[in-house]
Amino acid sequence: MAGGRRHHYVYEFSAETLKAVRAASEGRLSGMATFEDFRNGYIGVLEQSLKSSWSFMEWLRERNVNWKQTLVFVDGEFRPLVCEEAA
Repeated sequence: MAGGRRHHYVYEFSAETLKAVRAASEGRLSGMATFEDFRNGYIGVLEQSLKSSWSFMEWLRERNVNWKQTLVFVDGEFRPLVCEEAA
């Protein structure tokens, strides 16, 4: 990977790791949402992302099926496609 990270990082987010983070937060996270709230929120984000991706894929499929070539690239520019009858 040019210019990027060579190692992928995996972070485990569980009820136990949340407890450890809360304990290390010196009381700043004690009244925050529960693990289930975080998990359900993240699942909601993932579900919305999937719905959005499927919707976009459906749009792309429809666009691809209904596509008709109208231009052709000739001599460095696009020109209207002219179909000639076969002799």
